[in-house]
Amino acid sequence: GSFDFLLSDRYVNKNFISIDRSDDVEFGRKWSLDSTVTVQPASEEIREARMAYNPLQTVSIGGSLGSNRRGNQFSADRMDAFIQMNADSLPKGDYTIEQITSSQKASVGKNVWLRQRGMISYTLSTITPSFRFETEKRTIETGATDSLNPASFGFTTVAPKVSATGIYSMNVSAEFEMRDDRAPIEGRLHPQSRSLTQAYNWSLPEIANFSSGANVILRKKMYNGTFRLTNGDVQTILLRSQSRYAPFRRSIGADVFYEVSTQRSAKLERIFYQVRKGDGQYVWTDSIRNGRVDVANEGDFRLSRFDGDYIFITIPSDELYPVIDLKTSIRLRFTPSRFINSPSSWSEKALAVVSTESYVRIEEKSSETDTKKIYLLDFSRFLQPTTTILGSQLLQQDIFLFENRSDFSFRFRYQQRRGLGQYSSGLEQSYSRERSIRIRLQMVTEISNQLEYINKQDNVGASVNSARSRMIASDGLSSDYSYRPEQNVEVGFKIEVSRSEDAYPSTLVAANFNSQSLRTAVSFRN
Repeated sequence: GSFDFLLSDRYVNKNFISIDRSDDVEFGRKWSLDSTVTVQPASEEIREARMAYNPLQTVSIGGSLGSNRRGNQFSADRMDAFIQMNADSLPKGDYTIEQITSSQKASVGKNVWLRQRGMISYTLSTITPSFRFETEKRTIETGATDSLNPASFGFTTVAPKVSATGIYSMNVSAEFEMRDDRAPIEGRLHPQSRSLTQAYNWSLPEIANFSSGANVILRKKMYNGTFRLTNGDVQTILLRSQSRYAPFRRSIGADVFYEVSTQRSAKLERIFYQVRKGDGQYVWTDSIRNGRVDVANEGDFRLSRFDGDYIFITIPSDELYPVIDLKTSIRLRFTPSRFINSPSSWSEKALAVVSTESYVRIEEKSSETDTKKIYLLDFSRFLQPTTTILGSQLLQQDIFLFENRSDFSFRFRYQQRRGLGQYSSGLEQSYSRERSIRIRLQMVTEISNQLEYINKQDNVGASVNSARSRMIASDGLSSDYSYRPEQNVEVGFKIEVSRSEDAYPSTLVAANFNSQSLRTAVSFRN
């Protein structure tokens, strides 16, 4: 066997300022330093001792001791122990237990954090059963009798899992997780909730130019006793699928993505909040003559440029309601030149210089009660002012001519986007469209040019209290010259001109843009 020893001592003066992060990501968790700790600037000294014994090459047993001192402001003592087994013919497993005891000058009580975690697995041919668990208990005393800081917590997680590989070229796994959470009430940790999670995974590596994968997660969180008074049970469903198909020497490529989840979200409420006179944008008018300020009634307030004493804010309500969140997209690419190796007829030659790419993306976050309408892509229920919280629909079509030629190529693009969102200022609907032509030329080996014309339409319809409403049409032309005398040196010059007109105001608003830019790039890579 063998032994490993490690001793370390680190001192950081309170006046030292690091130009970059000097602590690892888990530093705060390792020493119980987080938002519950309040200390003044002080010098820090960390001492650690670690030992590991390896009776076999695949077995390791050890532990460590450590302390963290920040003058008389904060102190923490940490100890841990572990065992690891990683033999191919035996079960693989590891277990770690650690405890951190800390105290600070600003608080009389102690902070004790006990953590345990472990995992064991064993592979039988193509099947691997496994089991993992994790438990934590953190008690932060306030100094008062029978009193714990609200940041105290505890939880226990157990999760058996079975995975299999190479079953008809597929990989599958299933895991069931149970988690019990505890929270403080009257100076003690009491059972707060139980979460049951099922996770199923399936994947198919590329076979006959087709690959795919899917994940399903079902989670239910149930609250106990007193905690049910302020929390409701939560049920979450997450489904994700991604597939790719590229036949005929990858001359056709199709990518499909689909993700949907359900959750419960707080309903947002828009209210008027009173501030010092002159700092707000609205004044109260008492339009219904009852002498009472209703901060939720927009009709009682009007815009004021100088004397406003109310502002418009959005706050989450106590009410939770079910929300479905869907994201899906499809990309289709067609490149005939990959299967037409030697075009002979005029039709084959014409087809070989053309390639296309189509892309559609749909995103919808909705409070629709009939969730299957969203699951099954019933577009009549999408972008609805009464149910849609945030949604967008994007369509993009590209047509290329001579795409793979460096001396001469064209790209024709059409892009359209529709959107709807519920914001603090009210409902907002949007529509944008882009039509463009891009030409790339390489006159000589060292000099190339990219010429692009873009026509855009940008429309937004918002509430009367918002200044975001617009109907902007624009045309732009750009020319970008590039001179590359050497492979690692580039000098570029770009000219852009455009004109935009906003037809939404009662008087047409127009703007002309003209810009020139010069760039230089040098690469020192060998």
